[in-house]
Amino acid sequence: MRHDAYLSNDSGGMSLLSSSIVDRAIADGCRSHESFSAAHEAVLVALEGDDSFIVRVVADEPLTDEEEAQWICRIRTRLRIPCGRLLICGGFDPRSLADYRENGPGESVLEVRVPPGEYRVDVYTHLTTMTGRILRDRWDEKIGAWFRREHKRKAFPSWLAAELTRSSDEDPGHEKEWDRLKASVASKKLRVDTSTLDWVGYVIHLHSLDDAKLSQPDDGWFGTDSEFRRPVPFPMGLPAVGAEDSECRYALQPLLPRKPKSKGVAIPQLPAAPVLEMLPEPVAIDGGAVVVPVERLPDIARIAWFCDREVEVALTVTLPAATKWAPKVKPDTPAIVSVEGDRVKVGFTQTAFLPFGWIADLVRSLRKLPDGSVLDVCFARTDAPEVTSGNHRWRGTVRKDRWSITHAWPATVTHAAVEEALALVDEMDRGKGIHAHDATEADTLVDGVRQDEFLSGVGLVRRGLVLMAEKDAKAYGPYVARYVFRHRLRQAWDLSSDEAEWEELEQLMKGATAALTEALTPVVSAVVAMQATGAFTRGNLRRWKGVNLERLADYDAGFRTVGLEPLGDILFEFASNVAVRAYGGDGMIAYASLMWPRDGEPQVDLFTRFSDGSSVTTTSTPGAKDIEAAKVYRGSFPGEPVDVLWRAHQEAIDRRQKTGCTALTTEATVEAFAKAVEEFFERQRAAMRR
Repeated sequence: MRHDAYLSNDSGGMSLLSSSIVDRAIADGCRSHESFSAAHEAVLVALEGDDSFIVRVVADEPLTDEEEAQWICRIRTRLRIPCGRLLICGGFDPRSLADYRENGPGESVLEVRVPPGEYRVDVYTHLTTMTGRILRDRWDEKIGAWFRREHKRKAFPSWLAAELTRSSDEDPGHEKEWDRLKASVASKKLRVDTSTLDWVGYVIHLHSLDDAKLSQPDDGWFGTDSEFRRPVPFPMGLPAVGAEDSECRYALQPLLPRKPKSKGVAIPQLPAAPVLEMLPEPVAIDGGAVVVPVERLPDIARIAWFCDREVEVALTVTLPAATKWAPKVKPDTPAIVSVEGDRVKVGFTQTAFLPFGWIADLVRSLRKLPDGSVLDVCFARTDAPEVTSGNHRWRGTVRKDRWSITHAWPATVTHAAVEEALALVDEMDRGKGIHAHDATEADTLVDGVRQDEFLSGVGLVRRGLVLMAEKDAKAYGPYVARYVFRHRLRQAWDLSSDEAEWEELEQLMKGATAALTEALTPVVSAVVAMQATGAFTRGNLRRWKGVNLERLADYDAGFRTVGLEPLGDILFEFASNVAVRAYGGDGMIAYASLMWPRDGEPQVDLFTRFSDGSSVTTTSTPGAKDIEAAKVYRGSFPGEPVDVLWRAHQEAIDRRQKTGCTALTTEATVEAFAKAVEEFFERQRAAMRR
């Protein structure tokens, strides 16, 4: 796999990381350079200057001869990408990662899909970068003279010509020719090849682990001149494929034809987004219509984000008779649209996060809607079969750029609730904190944040009735506003569980006999007595009595940061009073389970099997001990969050693999998870029989 992309960068560094650590990096403020680097969760590369460039990712295939020959610096290290999403970032900045978290990938945070796993990563610096520009001063020979000596009959590649127009002294004896570029080319004193204008600056090579000696970082960062060398022969550069950098174009403007002015690019005609088919008809808003400018659509989207951070968006415009409208957005926006008579449906290809930036771009077209157009906006999760609290629908007529929202879903939404939610978004956007209604609410919110798995690491500052994030208020302000929203408006958007559905599920589960907490206790005799069978019934943990939905969402988010997705909720037939949410991922080397006893405290287990029949479990349950006879090795970390458990589990896996066995990959299905549980108990029973 090969992929070239332009990275916009105004910092002196570049970072490579898995999207699975984004939340932890944001909460940490990206300060723990050494720990992220030592855990092979991030590769931090120092650069000379605030350079933007084209980066090439090569995964699971060898470099070409040109790529091997032309580099000037090389870093060799390892990187874990358990979720299969490699991020390449300008710098290592929580604000950029927060923007990625909200809007998805962009020019300053690139996302490249690769097979999940752990890789040897080589980062190659090329002469076409600012780092190359600085380091080349270490060579005795100027680059212009070097090129002329080795490539006498060749035209200057465009990147080198651009360098020499800026620094003509790098081509001794030809300074005046470069100072009069257009005339020199016209008179044939200089030959410049402008057929290629985009060049790769860095090559990132991902391949399987081996015994190669790794580079050593300093304070978590790899230096700019690691393995610095002078290539042989003069490197002509690597032409980029499908990526564009304006640097050469700007420097060589006199030689290039003028581009015609763009008239905008219409969205390609593709099938409608599935989000539109998922929601029921909206109902009239209790209290009357909410009238907002069309440009507040991103604020309406923010309300859905407050409820569920992983919803997607799509909309339908029904046009009045004899009118026309077509949305126009930036060419690189992954929009999808279909036209069915007087209806235009617009959405976006599936993204990991709600794309606020793209929604804002779409607003420009919505402001040109004909008066009388009906705008119907839907938010839903296409990866969740059940309705989530983020399933929203808003419908109303647009006149003179104002959207009169008369109908909404869920049916519990009121005019007053919408106005209060929008006021909260306004406070968030101003970035000066959120005002509590009174001292009691302020105290409640501050106490709640201290117990919140994510926000407790961010911190909350209270000044009178004003609450704001202790760290970067701009980056973390939306998370504080989300917390306040979920405290104030949980009833209006049905953020609490439906007791009737709980009772229905309890009846379905009735009749099972043993407790899963007993089944998974570290006391071996209890395990033997259970006679587990692995048979299970599907359920829904969101409707399990005693489950705190906010904590459940936080657990899901925590597991996603390490690359594990929910596989489903189940109840084993040998244990009825504990529901289990299974987590996994194809190609991952661990399953996880969240076990929630009825009206009790949840427990987290991480579980990995090995080629020699052994297993490693990392658990939040106190007192877990190894069972050598069954080759069951367990680590107990009571009260620790998912990210801490995951790091401990990775360390346990590394220790086990040093004995010569190999961690086995998992199959991401509930059935495979249940089978793994059954095999686990069978090995323990067999050990006890021996």
